[in-house]
Amino acid sequence: MAASARRSSASMFSAPAADSTAPSAPSVLCNGSACSGTYTGTVATTLSSNGDGSGSGVAQMYYTIDGSTPTTTTSSTCFLYTGSFNVSPGATVKAIAVD
Repeated sequence: MAASARRSSASMFSAPAADSTAPSAPSVLCNGSACSGTYTGTVATTLSSNGDGSGSGVAQMYYTIDGSTPTTTTSSTCFLYTGSFNVSPGATVKAIAVD
Protein backbone atom coordinates (compact mmCIF):
# COMPACT_ATOMS: atom_id res chain seq x y z
CA MET A 1 0.00 0.00 0.00
CA ALA A 2 2.82 2.41 0.78
CA ALA A 3 4.44 1.73 -2.60
CA SER A 4 1.18 2.54 -4.33
CA ALA A 5 0.97 5.84 -2.45
CA ARG A 6 4.48 6.74 -3.54
CA ARG A 7 3.65 6.06 -7.17
CA SER A 8 0.57 8.24 -6.91
CA SER A 9 2.52 11.06 -5.26
CA ALA A 10 5.24 10.91 -7.88
CA SER A 11 2.72 11.11 -10.68
CA MET A 12 1.46 14.43 -9.31
CA PHE A 13 4.74 16.19 -10.08
CA SER A 14 6.38 16.85 -13.41
CA ALA A 15 9.59 18.56 -14.43
CA PRO A 16 9.20 22.14 -15.61
CA ALA A 17 9.34 22.70 -19.35
CA ALA A 18 12.57 24.16 -20.71
CA ASP A 19 12.42 27.89 -21.36
CA SER A 20 13.63 28.48 -24.92
CA THR A 21 12.53 32.12 -25.25
CA ALA A 22 14.96 34.89 -24.39
CA PRO A 23 13.77 37.43 -21.81
CA SER A 24 12.83 40.95 -22.84
CA ALA A 25 15.38 43.74 -22.61
CA PRO A 26 15.64 45.19 -19.11
CA SER A 27 14.02 48.51 -18.26
CA VAL A 28 16.40 51.13 -16.88
CA LEU A 29 15.12 53.47 -14.18
CA CYS A 30 16.88 56.70 -13.20
CA ASN A 31 16.19 58.00 -9.69
CA GLY A 32 13.11 55.74 -9.56
CA SER A 33 11.51 56.88 -12.85
CA ALA A 34 11.89 56.09 -16.53
CA CYS A 35 15.15 57.60 -17.78
CA SER A 36 14.83 60.55 -20.13
CA GLY A 37 17.02 63.37 -21.28
CA THR A 38 20.37 64.36 -19.83
CA TYR A 39 21.18 64.37 -16.12
CA THR A 40 23.60 66.82 -14.52
CA GLY A 41 24.16 64.97 -11.23
CA THR A 42 24.75 61.43 -10.04
CA VAL A 43 21.85 59.14 -10.94
CA ALA A 44 20.66 56.16 -8.86
CA THR A 45 20.02 53.50 -11.51
CA THR A 46 18.00 50.29 -11.29
CA LEU A 47 17.25 47.56 -13.82
CA SER A 48 14.17 45.37 -14.09
CA SER A 49 12.92 42.72 -16.49
CA ASN A 50 9.75 40.67 -16.57
CA GLY A 51 11.38 37.84 -18.47
CA ASP A 52 9.75 36.56 -21.62
CA GLY A 53 6.16 36.84 -20.39
CA SER A 54 5.86 33.13 -19.57
CA GLY A 55 6.50 33.63 -15.88
CA SER A 56 9.89 31.93 -16.01
CA GLY A 57 11.72 35.04 -14.84
CA VAL A 58 15.27 36.16 -15.46
CA ALA A 59 18.39 34.41 -14.21
CA GLN A 60 20.77 37.37 -14.44
CA MET A 61 21.18 40.84 -15.88
CA TYR A 62 24.43 42.41 -17.07
CA TYR A 63 25.11 46.08 -17.79
CA THR A 64 27.70 48.56 -19.01
CA ILE A 65 27.95 52.26 -18.26
CA ASP A 66 30.18 53.29 -21.16
CA GLY A 67 27.69 52.67 -23.98
CA SER A 68 29.28 49.39 -25.04
CA THR A 69 27.15 46.29 -25.58
CA PRO A 70 27.03 44.08 -22.48
CA THR A 71 27.91 40.39 -22.61
CA THR A 72 27.34 37.54 -20.18
CA THR A 73 30.91 37.76 -18.91
CA THR A 74 31.83 40.25 -16.20
CA SER A 75 34.83 42.45 -16.90
CA SER A 76 36.19 45.90 -16.10
CA THR A 77 33.39 47.37 -18.26
CA CYS A 78 30.59 44.75 -17.97
CA PHE A 79 28.96 44.16 -14.59
CA LEU A 80 26.58 41.58 -13.14
CA TYR A 81 23.52 43.43 -11.82
CA THR A 82 23.01 42.84 -8.11
CA GLY A 83 21.06 45.98 -7.19
CA SER A 84 20.85 49.72 -7.62
CA PHE A 85 24.03 51.49 -8.75
CA ASN A 86 25.05 55.13 -9.22
CA VAL A 87 26.26 56.59 -12.49
CA SER A 88 27.90 59.93 -13.15
CA PRO A 89 26.74 62.49 -15.70
CA GLY A 90 27.63 61.46 -19.25
CA ALA A 91 27.29 57.71 -18.62
CA THR A 92 25.33 55.59 -21.11
CA VAL A 93 23.80 52.49 -19.52
CA LYS A 94 23.09 49.41 -21.65
CA ALA A 95 21.74 46.16 -20.21
CA ILE A 96 20.80 42.60 -21.15
CA ALA A 97 18.78 39.93 -19.34
CA VAL A 98 19.46 36.19 -19.63
CA ASP A 99 17.64 33.04 -18.55
